[in-house]
Amino acid sequence: MKGLFLRRDNRFTCTVNLGDRQVKAYLANSGRLKELLRPGAEVLMEPNRGKLPYKLVGARMGSVWVSLDSHLVNRFFLETQRKGLLPFARGWRLTKKEISVGKRRLDFLFEEKGTPLLVEVKSCTLVREGIALFPDAPTERGADHLLILRDFALEGNKASIVFVVQREDALSFAPNSGTHMRFARNLYDALYEGVKGYLIVARFDPSSAELILLRWKELLLPETLLMDFAASRGEPTLSMKILSSNEKSVAFFPGKDLEQVFQREIEDFAGERGLDVLFESRSRRLYKLKVISTKRRF
Repeated sequence: MKGLFLRRDNRFTCTVNLGDRQVKAYLANSGRLKELLRPGAEVLMEPNRGKLPYKLVGARMGSVWVSLDSHLVNRFFLETQRKGLLPFARGWRLTKKEISVGKRRLDFLFEEKGTPLLVEVKSCTLVREGIALFPDAPTERGADHLLILRDFALEGNKASIVFVVQREDALSFAPNSGTHMRFARNLYDALYEGVKGYLIVARFDPSSAELILLRWKELLLPETLLMDFAASRGEPTLSMKILSSNEKSVAFFPGKDLEQVFQREIEDFAGERGLDVLFESRSRRLYKLKVISTKRRF
């Protein structure tokens, strides 16, 4: 059922205008969601089995419906992986859920060709100018997850971080370094040390309150840094044309709004995020950005 959002009473409780009455709804999402949960925004609810009568499951932003249930992504990921719809995850055999490592718990332990594979799945709802951003609020827990994944990979195992965007308008991904720099630094460090990162974009269907797979891509370290730079400047994904990208370098043409990019600006930006980079220009507007090391001072 549809209603109009009124206010967020606390972290997990909202008040919604449903017809001619106000009702309380449970929100299964600890993010800030400021861009989505605005007074008067159209929201989607369903009956709730808990203490509150309703559960808030979606919000409309323009023509796009966005899922608000952060618990939905794990089920969606497992179902999609089991159906063989994720080429990068074919051959993964699930061995355990909710793995405790120190004081933290990670989502899944798989096995791939006899090697343990630790996987953490994150729910992403924030998209700006086509760039999906995570997190939308500081998350020490999420930052610690990345260090656990990195250390697991350094021990000779396999590790992956998967960001599921619960809305259809994302084209690329960047860590939200403006909100949580430690998370961004740890993500870059993890990718550099061999942790595989993936972006999954899904459409939220308001009639079924389920996610529908649209596309996926691997997160490559230099391209992710480039998207981070674009997001920090408020530039859209389409302001850059990616010619080629791999785990260490990306070649691209900047759009008109980025033609005045200077080598020092990019190097300083990367340095703040714990990376040493080599920024080469092949011609006036064709650039190649190469990540050459991670800085351990963080």
